[in-house]
Amino acid sequence: MFDRPQRQDGGTQSWWRTNQGVGVAMSVAVTVLLIHLLLTDWVYTDLRDGFKLGFFPLVGVIATLLCTLILIIDSHRNKVEEDLEGIDWLSWLYCVIILVGSYVYFEIAQALGFLIASPIILSGFIYLLGIRSWTSAFVAGVTITVVVYGVFSVFGVPMPKGILPF
Repeated sequence: MFDRPQRQDGGTQSWWRTNQGVGVAMSVAVTVLLIHLLLTDWVYTDLRDGFKLGFFPLVGVIATLLCTLILIIDSHRNKVEEDLEGIDWLSWLYCVIILVGSYVYFEIAQALGFLIASPIILSGFIYLLGIRSWTSAFVAGVTITVVVYGVFSVFGVPMPKGILPF
């Protein structure tokens, strides 16, 4: 069931790059997220309409888990997608940095405010993800911040104010 796929040149490819390997890795990650949700109090908070606050997040996570499990057993499980052939450990490191950075961004946005934290953090993310001009990354970060703040303001959704009065 966990055979290493053969390349056309006779060598073997990393099992982690196959659909099955990706499915196992994603299944583990999504299972951890599901356990975290089930152990979190807000998931069980009753809403006005009779739903629980965590109903839709749980449905989404369970659906994602089912899809990752299908990757493990489907007929294309030993296939390596073209997009994954060039993945190296540096790419994984970028992903981990973005995930940790997202948590740091959340905490900084709560403390300093959305309008202060967003341009700085988003500029760093944009640079890390491929725009190699700091100027372009900063302009994109500021633009995204202004657009998101404007849209949320139009719909009356409050953003973290932090130290700013508005």
